[in-house]
Amino acid sequence: MLETLQNAPYLEVHKDMIRWILKTFHAIKKIRESSSTSPVTETEGTVMEESSKDKDKAERKRKAEIARLRREKIMAQMSEMQRHFIDENKELFQQTLELDASISAVLDNRYFDSVQAKEQRRQQRLRLHTSYDVENGEFLCPLCECLSNTVIPLLLPPRNIFNSRLNFSDQPNLTQWIRTISQQIKALQVLRKEESTPNTSLSKNLENMDQLQLPEGFRPNFHPKNPYSESIKEMLTTFGTATYKVGLKVHPNEEDPRVPMMCWGSCAYTIQSIERILNDEDKPLFGPLPCRLDDCLRSLTRFAAAHWTVASLSVVQGHFCKLFASLVPVYNFGDLPCILDIDMFHLLVGLVLAFPALQCQDFSGISLGTGDLHIFHLVTMAHIVQILLTSCTEENGMDQENAAGEEELAVLALYKTIHQCTGSALKEIPSGWHLWRNVRAGVMPFLRCSALFFHYLNGVPSPSETQASETSHFEHLCNYLSLPNNLICLFQENKEIMKLLIESWCHNTEVKRYLEGERDAVSYPRESNKLIDLPEDYSSLINQASHFSCPKSGGDKSRAPTLCLVCGALLCSQSYCCQTELEGEDVGACTAHTYSCGSGVGIFLRRGNPLHLCRERFKKIQKLWHQHSITEEIGHAQEANQTLVGIDWQHL
Repeated sequence: MLETLQNAPYLEVHKDMIRWILKTFHAIKKIRESSSTSPVTETEGTVMEESSKDKDKAERKRKAEIARLRREKIMAQMSEMQRHFIDENKELFQQTLELDASISAVLDNRYFDSVQAKEQRRQQRLRLHTSYDVENGEFLCPLCECLSNTVIPLLLPPRNIFNSRLNFSDQPNLTQWIRTISQQIKALQVLRKEESTPNTSLSKNLENMDQLQLPEGFRPNFHPKNPYSESIKEMLTTFGTATYKVGLKVHPNEEDPRVPMMCWGSCAYTIQSIERILNDEDKPLFGPLPCRLDDCLRSLTRFAAAHWTVASLSVVQGHFCKLFASLVPVYNFGDLPCILDIDMFHLLVGLVLAFPALQCQDFSGISLGTGDLHIFHLVTMAHIVQILLTSCTEENGMDQENAAGEEELAVLALYKTIHQCTGSALKEIPSGWHLWRNVRAGVMPFLRCSALFFHYLNGVPSPSETQASETSHFEHLCNYLSLPNNLICLFQENKEIMKLLIESWCHNTEVKRYLEGERDAVSYPRESNKLIDLPEDYSSLINQASHFSCPKSGGDKSRAPTLCLVCGALLCSQSYCCQTELEGEDVGACTAHTYSCGSGVGIFLRRGNPLHLCRERFKKIQKLWHQHSITEEIGHAQEANQTLVGIDWQHL
């Protein structure tokens, strides 16, 4: 049929297609005919092919087995070498560490110098603002391009306190330890006073020192040798000075007595922030943290613990004495904060990290671990008193399960003691069940932060139970921190000294003012800060903003109002009407507001499209705010979009 059609004159336009079909048909026909006439040949070829595949497979298997045996032999040799390396090369450890620190310091300096030179050339060419200020020591991290202003030194654990169980049989209890530390502080204060008197002769100073009854084994004139190399000491000083400069917005001064306090405060605040983030996201405390956060906490804690070695010994001792006196009135230090005004975790970090400056002069045999344990127990008890003084004790109608338990009876007895010390100014005694519930809820953030702090300070592995988020882990945290499950037992074991301390805390005039309703105080547990709530439909917000008038234009309505998402204030934006002067520079209303509302960081909402709330984007912004990543996000945006760099954002 097709052969007939290919010669038809009326199908001239289809002739090429018909010929191609015929050609293809004949080719397929020949293939089928040849395959049907030679089945034996095909079978033989298949058998030979399968035999060849089996041989190849066997050869590959043989080679894999040889490789496995060689690999096992090499790994065994490496394991044997690693097993004997420490014993054979003990004398190399310090030199290796110093070399590593020196290389790190040199690389850091070279990198920043190259960034500075590059930025100077770029400024001459473009004359534009960048996402970082080189003159202020800022740069972008070469790994993740995050906005940075310094580098943190990597150190070995400064001390290993809880790695092995200490024998506390020959160590003083809390009462004896407080008495010993109080004597040491009094001796230090007398000596410092004598040294600061200019008209006193040297012979008279020596005579006064002989007359002063120093505690047994206490040598206040002893100055310990710094265990770190010069390069590490330089890096410790550099990072400490950067923390002081950025935190207080002052010029660098490594000899300022506030430098150690800023380092300890930075460590404490970072731990508190990360604990709040984990709690708000329902993540386990010791779960798999991102490498960046884990390395940050470990390095920052070790740095803060080692910084006292490069600070003035007398300055660090003075900080410890004043921090200790805020809980134990051992010496007249002037105006000390009321117990209601103290952040107990910041106090714990400061006391623990400053204590080695005092303990290094104590040769009585009291270990550093004993001091840390007593400091932690003392601060924990002070925090429990804080909670009982400020907790809401109203009955809320909930069922009281196990109302006569051991914990409930103990906390009720403690509450009665505080009630007596306040002159019955405390609220009426509620049930023990509600009190214990408030204590457990209020102390949990403190225990979680303390667990993170001691974990990164000492390198003690966390309990496996705290790596899941199903339960509160109160008992596991208490066990990890050497606390009894019934925290009130701490008061019972140290009844004599704690009664005196509770009386001194409750007799403070600020506590009396709070109980009489003349002032406010922080209640526990503290709620996490959140951005303001926004409606799904922005119509109400637009209506609210339409009635907002510029405060400096005599009642005229603002042309470009914006809403602060931190506090809810309405402000003028993108206009010069509300400009103010801040640190010698003209800034807009939003920029000025961030310094009073968010310490220089703010989030504002302006009108745009669509006019409804996107929950996912709002949740992302709130997470950035909680993680203090706003400046980092801005830096990434400016690096990605160079048109944003030329905008004068300070006029917003």
